[in-house]
Amino acid sequence: MENNKDETFFIYAIMLQDEYILLHASLKTDIEEVKEECEQIYEIAKLHKPIAILDMICHTKDLSLLDYYVKKYMLQYGIFYVRGGSYYETILPDYLSKSLESEFKTLDSYKKNYKKTEIAVPKYSREYIELNEKYRYIREIEDIHGNMYCITRDVLNEFEWISNKIHFVRNATLNLIDYEMNNGIVFHKKDHFDIVSYFELDEHSQTIYNSIVYHIKKIIEKFFIVYQDNSYKMYENENKKTIVDYDVKVLSNFDSNQIKELLNNTEFFIYSIINYLEELEFNLSTLV
Repeated sequence: MENNKDETFFIYAIMLQDEYILLHASLKTDIEEVKEECEQIYEIAKLHKPIAILDMICHTKDLSLLDYYVKKYMLQYGIFYVRGGSYYETILPDYLSKSLESEFKTLDSYKKNYKKTEIAVPKYSREYIELNEKYRYIREIEDIHGNMYCITRDVLNEFEWISNKIHFVRNATLNLIDYEMNNGIVFHKKDHFDIVSYFELDEHSQTIYNSIVYHIKKIIEKFFIVYQDNSYKMYENENKKTIVDYDVKVLSNFDSNQIKELLNNTEFFIYSIINYLEELEFNLSTLV
């Protein structure tokens, strides 16, 4: 794999069928796309299909790190079961296997240093692997630019920011100049007698708004993936409208109760996914 020094690669440890492990450097962040890429590139991944992403070890512009991690996993799991980097062949040539065996025999004195300075490579149960893959799939979404965004409680701060902007619509009698200066809002009047006809965000705030709404849209999509087999939850929530469905920021005549309902529904979806992820985190912690 050629390395453009300006590109950032993600180094993945991937569980294959029959307990093989493949380490792979990719520009992709979508789990299924990474698996498909491995099947296209590696013969071993065609023979032993990828099951799950064990770990996203690091992201780096230096692909030489891939061989380092391959050897580290070989030390833990055995040369026979680990492939990747320069050691990608399904059956390693004898000279390469013997070279690795010889190298590892001389590393005994260094193993203690590895344990002190590096995160140990744990042995994962099948239950942990499957649960961890579900956790990563739900937690990771794409942002508006196509980059990876991890759902955390930070999204609540983003939601609060948007809520403050939307709540503006109920305060048109206050000092409009102060509003504009302090909140990135631009007011427009239909005629001389209007207090305010509608408002819009300035360019900077609009960019932030669009980015946050996109995050929320993806989070809501995850909700319906998580509960797709729960007919009650699907029926109860599939028609709920949120701020994703309405451009509430520009409607001065928008009913304040309706705005409140949109915000409450949005908050419900966000908290549902955050709570679901935190439950998965707890369950994962009990399996380590």
